[in-house]
Amino acid sequence: MTDNEQSGRVDQTWATVKSAWRDQPVDRSPAEPSAMTHKADGFTRAIRRRNAIEYAAFGLVGLFFAAEALGVFGRAAVPMADLVIRTGALLVVIGAAAAAWQLHRRASAPPPGTDPGQALDVAADVVSFHRRALARQRDALNSVGRWYLGPFLPGFALMAFGGFLDPGRDPLVLALAIGFVAIVFSTILVLNRRAAAAVQREIDALDRAA
Repeated sequence: MTDNEQSGRVDQTWATVKSAWRDQPVDRSPAEPSAMTHKADGFTRAIRRRNAIEYAAFGLVGLFFAAEALGVFGRAAVPMADLVIRTGALLVVIGAAAAAWQLHRRASAPPPGTDPGQALDVAADVVSFHRRALARQRDALNSVGRWYLGPFLPGFALMAFGGFLDPGRDPLVLALAIGFVAIVFSTILVLNRRAAAAVQREIDALDRAA
């Protein structure tokens, strides 16, 4: 056998292997209804636990800044600065309440107008129900800058302004406090964007299996 004939047989064999690999049957059947029901139910419970922790955190933030608004932690040396700081703290309390309400409206477990128990009783609806729940969480995670962090910004900005009006406060400490808040907000944004991307990958997997 010549070199050309041997090379031709190798190419033919390799083409056959690639064709067999490409044409092999792929299991694209949807997951078992019981498994999907279990998965959707677990996802719903995880969302409820997360929201419960978030509501508790909002409550603590509200209590802390309500105390600041009442002057529990001391007053500014300048009356105007004191008024501005207290007003800012009150706005933070209002912002925490607004963010908690938005969390309930945008990212609570069951989609609006859907009875999860009823949906999960119908096997054909399980995948659709779970996909809607995932899409709702993805959209909420992608927009946290607007509805989760945004309500806090007016209060924090006013408090920072009041702090600079008060000659008794160290500008360096104020700058560090502002930087800390900026880092926390940026971290929240990045983590939520990553979480949204992970949810989107799960949605894509459901779509491919459908």
